[in-house]
Amino acid sequence: MAAYGADLEKYLCWLSANDLTLRNVTESGILKFLASLESAGAAETSLRRLRTTIKQIHSFLVAESHCASNPSARFERLPRIKASPYIMHMEDVDRLLETAHQLAADVDFGPRRQAGYARRAALLETLYASGMRIGEVISLPASCIRPDARSLVINGRGGKRRMVPLHTKAVEAIMRWKRMAETIGLPPSEWAFHSIKNVDAHVTRQTAFGEIKEIAVIAGIPEAHRVSPKSLRHAFGAHLLQNGADPSSVQAMLGHAELGSMDVYTKAAQDTKLASMGKHPLMDVLENS
Repeated sequence: MAAYGADLEKYLCWLSANDLTLRNVTESGILKFLASLESAGAAETSLRRLRTTIKQIHSFLVAESHCASNPSARFERLPRIKASPYIMHMEDVDRLLETAHQLAADVDFGPRRQAGYARRAALLETLYASGMRIGEVISLPASCIRPDARSLVINGRGGKRRMVPLHTKAVEAIMRWKRMAETIGLPPSEWAFHSIKNVDAHVTRQTAFGEIKEIAVIAGIPEAHRVSPKSLRHAFGAHLLQNGADPSSVQAMLGHAELGSMDVYTKAAQDTKLASMGKHPLMDVLENS
């Protein structure tokens, strides 16, 4: 919704700057707007979404009798493109995690900022250890994290329950973050990853995205702008397959309904040499389960 809203605002601003309105813009005017964005370097996916936004707003105006015709009516629906996911190398994931822990241990930042970095480190460790979606991680209740926890049962998309793994390093990172939160005087929270300003609220998606990208930049990760919670989820699946995990088991942990959804991870595993990757930290857990 936010993306479509931003698209519409961009379109309306362009119309205003060119002395046009939603009522008098023509098809050629819309094409001129899209061409200006393309020449400015807009991504194809962004342009496709803009086309959809423009067509929908004009269809709405016609349906509500605000306009007599739709200037984008002749725009054909474009075939969906499926971009290859960004999958980080294991060494880059290690560097990302190490950087987060180093920042959390830097006393020069002061206790409160250290606690914030400790939360980031714990969040990153949990994302990579479990393969969970960001919405699933930030909504984890604090009660489900115990020192001896090696797996979690979560409610995924569509209310489907599944079991996801954790390893010792992730659990220890969460415990460390909670201790630091207590040290700076924060009261107990029902959330595993709560806001420092308001313990009654969990971290938002936007905050998590921003914090992860900031760590990626500090760590000097190649293509840091592409690092996100989803890229850690992709790394989880691909790295397990690279180390010999059973595809159906990884599929179950990721919560994919069909085995065909694993194709992107399988291809990444085939394209990467195991010798250069090391062993995924979860393999010990899976091999002993």
